Amino acid sequence: MRVSVALAVALYGASVSAAPLRVGSKADTESVILGELCTRLLRASGVEAEYRRDLNGGTQVVWRALQRGDIDLYPEYTGTLARDLLHDPSLVTVAALRARLAPMGLGLSEPLGFANNYALGMSRDRAQALDTHRISDLVGHPELRLGFSHEFLDRPDGFPSLRARYGLPQTSVTGLDHDIEYRSLAEGSTDVVDLYTTDPEIEYHHLAVLDDDRRHFPTYESVVLYRANVSPAARDAFARLVGRITQAEMTRMNGRARVYKDHEGLIAARFLRERLHVSAGDGLRGGRLHPVWTRTVE
Repeated sequence: MRVSVALAVALYGASVSAAPLRVGSKADTESVILGELCTRLLRASGVEAEYRRDLNGGTQVVWRALQRGDIDLYPEYTGTLARDLLHDPSLVTVAALRARLAPMGLGLSEPLGFANNYALGMSRDRAQALDTHRISDLVGHPELRLGFSHEFLDRPDGFPSLRARYGLPQTSVTGLDHDIEYRSLAEGSTDVVDLYTTDPEIEYHHLAVLDDDRRHFPTYESVVLYRANVSPAARDAFARLVGRITQAEMTRMNGRARVYKDHEGLIAARFLRERLHVSAGDGLRGGRLHPVWTRTVE
């Protein structure tokens, strides 16, 4: 018995001697799914990884966690990096972003295949009734009530610069959780909300996406942001996502989570199996063994 316990302890110690890679994500559904994809690809490639999903506090919290070394990688967007984190709108290519990040000890993958851009939306019936199809058309309707996510209200590339760019006259502007924005449109308590272009609710709620006719919003291509000391094997693992996720596929995965309430891990496992032919667990446990060894030692 003593030998068995000693063996269990030795095996447990060996399993944790090399610290696992820590994958982080923001709290929104899409980021959680992308984090699941990265984590499961790492594990399927033999790289020890743990997932610290939906870190509360938005972009800045996850960004600081990466810089401090609390996490090793997380999914991000090129437009957010340039405008919100590096404060340089001239960084419009992955190469330019990568060159700026390198002295900070950070690396950047190539785009994963889709962009999730900001947009403004209205109900189709309301937009048609007001003949409003472009963001600039909002200038002629100062009575419209705007309901925007809290992060969009605060971001440099969000409402402050959008209002200045278009000269928007609306004074009724409410901060809402992103998920509540769609309900507020359906209930008629707001007229215009901010959208992400991979939101499944756009079709589900029959919304009109207003044309950004003055090209205010940058392109938000999905990428993986990581610490430069991440191993080549780990980079090769999550690089398998590069160019493999279309906008339609990402929208569909978001829909499975938000509309049909599927677990994000199950969605990620299904995508990896069907799209990349990678077996990545049952979608819920993800092959984690540390709790088992912990109980054995106890």
